[in-house]
Amino acid sequence: MRKILFVLVVAVLGACSQEPCTSSEEWCTGVDTSSDSDVSSDAQTDSGIKKQECLVATDCDDGNACTFDYCDGGNPCTFEYCNPRVCRHIAIEGAICDDVIADADTTADVIADTAADTADVGPALECAKAIDCDDKNPCTFSFCDAGVCTHMATTDTCDDGDVCTVNDVCSAGKCVSGAPVVCDDKNPCTTDSCDAAKGCVYAAPVVCDDDNACTTDGCAAGACTHVAVDCNDDKVCTADSCDPAKGCAHKNLDSICNDGDACTIDKCVNDKCVWWPNPCDDDNVCTDDSCDAVKGCQNKSTMAPCDDGDVCTTGDTCGSDMYQQCDGTPILCDGEQANEENCHPEFGCF
Repeated sequence: MRKILFVLVVAVLGACSQEPCTSSEEWCTGVDTSSDSDVSSDAQTDSGIKKQECLVATDCDDGNACTFDYCDGGNPCTFEYCNPRVCRHIAIEGAICDDVIADADTTADVIADTAADTADVGPALECAKAIDCDDKNPCTFSFCDAGVCTHMATTDTCDDGDVCTVNDVCSAGKCVSGAPVVCDDKNPCTTDSCDAAKGCVYAAPVVCDDDNACTTDGCAAGACTHVAVDCNDDKVCTADSCDPAKGCAHKNLDSICNDGDACTIDKCVNDKCVWWPNPCDDDNVCTDDSCDAVKGCQNKSTMAPCDDGDVCTTGDTCGSDMYQQCDGTPILCDGEQANEENCHPEFGCF
């Protein structure tokens, strides 16, 4: 486009060297060549063309932050000052100002065309609208202030791109990673970790089988555990054991057992404890036999009449001595007290 403008300017230079420009040199150059101290009047009388309003962009500053000011010659002859220059004031959308933010649909076009095609307009504006200042940074608030982009850091939430962090937040214009993600599958036999791309990863469960049928295998805190199997079948008539290859074994017993009742006689029969009542008979006529379910047989001494089985005694009675014996009084044989020499315990006196 600049090449085209250059051709146009060259083409117009010839026109600018002809009337009316040559007859109005004072207003075209701004120099009083006639020494009459009046450039304006010379221009008016020589060509009838109005006096220029501006020569450079700074001549058009209206003091309004919401406008873009430049000097416009109206056609390509502007480069040779052949046409009167006038000031233009274009509203700028997004400029920061007091009370009023102006808007104009053609602002961007005017800025682009003027900056590219007109050498004396002044420095080109960086922006016309807020969208022109988008720096693609989620941690800045970008806006256009008097044609200049401003990027303010925020404290908004953001995403650092790492799935292993949560609650990421902006700080000093950058996204700062938050707390690490907690990866826990509640399985003590897996190794839990987090991959920045995949997220939580749980390693395959640890195999803790020790090939021993007498242990219960498990895992705690990432290490295998082996707890002995309880083979107790709660049967008093079996012998419980464990074979590492086969597991628990229960052998039937043919022995005395205990049903928990002291007044029964117990024995294992076909792996079961069977019982019958205990008579508690001590074969002593001088005791009263009974049974207490907790204490077992009770044989209490008595003072009751008894029979000691000896015909050589009479008036037999249970004694209170420690032997709990049945004793009687010797009979008389021929006027003498019965004894071993004159009386037989079964046949009597002889």
